[in-house]
Amino acid sequence: MSIKRLLRLALLPLLIHAFPAMAGEPSAPASPSRDEIRTMVLAQMPPAPEGFTWNMFHNAVFLEPKGWFIHDLQRPAQGPVIATHAMSPKDFSLQQQFETGFTVQVFSNLMKYGKPSPSKSAAMMQWDITKSHAKEDIRYFSQADKGDFKVSWLEYRDAPPGLKPIIVRHFYLANDTTDNLNVFIFESPESSWNQDWKTYGEVIFKRLSAIPAYPND
Repeated sequence: MSIKRLLRLALLPLLIHAFPAMAGEPSAPASPSRDEIRTMVLAQMPPAPEGFTWNMFHNAVFLEPKGWFIHDLQRPAQGPVIATHAMSPKDFSLQQQFETGFTVQVFSNLMKYGKPSPSKSAAMMQWDITKSHAKEDIRYFSQADKGDFKVSWLEYRDAPPGLKPIIVRHFYLANDTTDNLNVFIFESPESSWNQDWKTYGEVIFKRLSAIPAYPND
């Protein structure tokens, strides 16, 4: 089966509860470039809801609210791929972080460079969050195994002293077979969470996709 066919299969409507679409491993030795994959994938997406547009960052496919500010960050090429794509209605920086926003984190080649597997890395991230927050601030946590994928959902209240309380929703998609971990994060102030989640977060999370047939390097 060609990688083009796999990409089409990977985008079949399997977008319930923020669970990305998946497909098998590519069997054809020749692979298209990243730009070709991106073009093929985005061309297959359904029309975006009003006020949103489709985008693809590494192997993650998702909706972006139109007019939001976007910044990308990637570690140097040596070692595992660690890349971040962040967006917010207001401009932001490493020094001036946003209050409301959506973030896509991509971790690839973790085991290749001797790091914990994607599933173990996800579990470590979740442990850090749950152990650093009071039990009553952990609003939701769930895990499931879906073939090669281990998926996790985590929502919590974050209220460090002196800072505005926020609500954060995480969705983890770990695949030890392909050595990939995707983390999707939506956050907003607690005071506006219900409206922000309904207007932006829920729309985005219901339509998340991931492409397993994607080059890690």
